[in-house]
Amino acid sequence: WPPKSPEMNIIEDIRDALLHAVEKRSPPPRTPMDLLTALQDSWCEFPPGYLQTPVESMPRRVGGLLLAGGGLT
Repeated sequence: WPPKSPEMNIIEDIRDALLHAVEKRSPPPRTPMDLLTALQDSWCEFPPGYLQTPVESMPRRVGGLLLAGGGLT
């Protein structure tokens, strides 16, 4: 994996989950303020510990990167 690979970027995983949650809302946000509210509500609806899973996966991800010869990031 290159250092900037999506597999190494847990922020992208979290962002994708947040955007997916907002896209599922009905009605969809129509104004910037609606979007902000939808993002905040979706963030608060993540189950407890949701963010811990990607963080805890980092040693495995970095280990895979090192084994693949990607070097330190």
